[in-house]
Amino acid sequence: MNKQDILRLIGATLIGGYLGLRNMQEIIHREYVERELQVVLASLQMEIIPYDENY
Repeated sequence: MNKQDILRLIGATLIGGYLGLRNMQEIIHREYVERELQVVLASLQMEIIPYDENY
């Protein structure tokens, strides 16, 4: 499992969790979740940009 596979797994987990949370709006506000997801995705993107295929 290389670095790209791990990042894909993290992304899939985040999106799956996000979709699950959208169904529980009375417990967690969607705006908060979306803001947190944006922060995480932005930090992941910063990690992906310098990615080297030969790693």
